[in-house]
Amino acid sequence: MDVKTLQAVPFNSDAVSFYKNISTTDISETARQTVALKQGDGKEWSVEELIAMQFSYVKSLAESFAQENVRDVVVTVPPFYSQFERDAIVDAVEVSGLKTLALVNDGTAVAINYAMTRNFHNVPEYHIIYDAGASSIRATVVGFSSVEDKKEGTGTQISVMGVGWVRDVGGLELDRRLREILVETFEGEHKKDIRKDKKGMARLWKEANRIKAILSANQEATSNVESLAWGIDFKTKVARATFEQACVDLQPKFVQPIDDALQAAGIDLDSVASLIFTGGSSRSPMIQAAVRNFVGEDKLAYNVNADEAAVLGAALYGASLSRQFKTKNIKVQDIGVYDVQASYAAATSSNARPRSITTLIFPTGSKLGTKKTLTFKRKEDFTINLDYRAPFAK
Repeated sequence: MDVKTLQAVPFNSDAVSFYKNISTTDISETARQTVALKQGDGKEWSVEELIAMQFSYVKSLAESFAQENVRDVVVTVPPFYSQFERDAIVDAVEVSGLKTLALVNDGTAVAINYAMTRNFHNVPEYHIIYDAGASSIRATVVGFSSVEDKKEGTGTQISVMGVGWVRDVGGLELDRRLREILVETFEGEHKKDIRKDKKGMARLWKEANRIKAILSANQEATSNVESLAWGIDFKTKVARATFEQACVDLQPKFVQPIDDALQAAGIDLDSVASLIFTGGSSRSPMIQAAVRNFVGEDKLAYNVNADEAAVLGAALYGASLSRQFKTKNIKVQDIGVYDVQASYAAATSSNARPRSITTLIFPTGSKLGTKKTLTFKRKEDFTINLDYRAPFAK
């Protein structure tokens, strides 16, 4: 479960430590210093292989529904994904037998879905796409405006202005804290360490997710797990107030992506027409309350399908790449969220001390597709390294 949190991460990373806190699965280090997961019989699977199995299953569902072969795919990814994480997705897609047409940032995909049924004016209209997902919370400031094209007529220009995120807060962290409540209750009642029972902890994880969904609409939920561990039946009640108190330190992080995205976009909250909720965790009352207090009730919008908006936007984007479909004239301009730099050895005389030069090529916020020319006065071959300016992630 939730294996995507381990994509392209080193075995000694914080992501692996977090995964060990939520999953009872045995993990091991690969020859590439990445992560593999072990089955009970000892067979190991790389993260890319497991995600490829998910893609393969999705492919079979699509083919069953469409009654024809499906080969090409457009995949949505969080905007903060590094090139390594994006490569891992493309590798998994290839292993599954599919072909990647494009990777689209999920906030951008939601914006495409939002624009399909709406018309805009020449003056840009700004909205915030607030995506509370399983593993993170993202906010994307998007500008929508009308554009004229001689061939395609009136269309919509979608311009991503700024992005903010927190990678350690999302549905998984809420589930983990709710499971801790259940664990402490069980141990308090039965004086046994449930953490030593892997199956019991796995069942409590599933139960925590179910209880979280109930608490989204109710003030109290009843947990009832038969023979949880050592033949003990577990039953308890969890109040929403108890759950929210356990997550009180997360409140600032719920809204931090909004503030970061606005700062990156260079606009203030007064210039924003609405904040559009998407993502499964956006249904959590505590997240909605934190956002409401930050942006105001009048700016909250629930006019896209929280579960399907991103994938529908990806489908529409995929259709626009094909000549077989006629879609609404929508032009998309996205941005990069990391500083990209070039490092190379300086040209010096044979007696001079070697030194390296680092040049910032594309600063954070650069429009994707931007080209830049660098000139080097060299007579010999030399090496140039392209990388992120450290630290490359928040």
